[in-house]
Amino acid sequence: MVKGPIEERPVVRVGLAGAGPGRAGELGHLDPVVVEAPLELRDADGKSLTVTMRTPGPPRGGGAGRADGAAAQDGGAGTRAGPGAGAAGHAAGAGSTVRAGSGLDATAASADDDADADADDTDLDLARGLLYTEGVLRDAAEAPSVRRAPPESLARDERGNVVVVHLDPALVARRWPPRALPASAGCGVCGKASIAALELRADAVRSDLAVEAEVIAELPDRLRAGQAVFAATGGLHAAGAFTAAGELLAVREDVGRHNAVDKLVGWALRAGRLPLADAVLCVSGRLGYEIAHKAVMAGFPIIVSVSAPSSLAVDVAERFRVTVCGFTRGGRFNVYSHAARIVGPAEPVAAARPPG
Repeated sequence: MVKGPIEERPVVRVGLAGAGPGRAGELGHLDPVVVEAPLELRDADGKSLTVTMRTPGPPRGGGAGRADGAAAQDGGAGTRAGPGAGAAGHAAGAGSTVRAGSGLDATAASADDDADADADDTDLDLARGLLYTEGVLRDAAEAPSVRRAPPESLARDERGNVVVVHLDPALVARRWPPRALPASAGCGVCGKASIAALELRADAVRSDLAVEAEVIAELPDRLRAGQAVFAATGGLHAAGAFTAAGELLAVREDVGRHNAVDKLVGWALRAGRLPLADAVLCVSGRLGYEIAHKAVMAGFPIIVSVSAPSSLAVDVAERFRVTVCGFTRGGRFNVYSHAARIVGPAEPVAAARPPG
């Protein structure tokens, strides 16, 4: 059964000479760690569609990691503050599974709400966002078809860890055929075939959004300020949706970068806010194909990353008219595609490419 996003585990602290104050060698100290546990998605016949690892959330009303509708004002440093710095994520079970016929797809994920909530349940947001970006769910009207399995129908260790897609299993199978190649938790299928497949599901992003360079530069810090569970553990990635003025609309945390984006997309689907043509996506890690794919499906016109984009992510952004900003830190960033959406005084760091 799921409990919450954080557990305390005993640690032995080790400090080298000159490393600053501390109690090196202290035994029995309890340090908060991120919980990682399975979430399984099944079709209406009970067949597994996919398994994803996620961090279960707090009891209802806990609110850890929540920042819907609230603007984050201050950012944190790149490392966890406080005496418990250095906590690691805790693996607490096998992968979560979504079933829809043959094949099994496994990923890594994190949840931030309790098992009985619905309207404010990030397990359901994660499942809905994943199913939407994979083309299984087509609009907000189908979002309620994704619901938690009744606890009485599950074994004790499955309770709170299974979500059922209440659509015709044959329809699910047609909309989500097995991938031709196995996909990792963060990369998916790569190359030209990936872009061609995405072209069958999505059009180029249509948006007149323009954002000041100063706002772009501040988004990673504002995202960090909304990461309650990261502040306690240092063990989660995050994805946030922001207005053009830099106001935080929603943030989701997860052990997987792409799962945090799925949660955000699921929130937007549930709230009837798709496509997110007037919002900026900010992610806490590197920007790979999977995140670019999900951003296109959700209609984000701008993606901001604190780290590097991959070549395929840039190719996707170029093809689907998405602006990619990478290495966004210290008041600077690189613009890799469709730079016209970034306005105001800024050094043209991506205006020219090296020869050759």
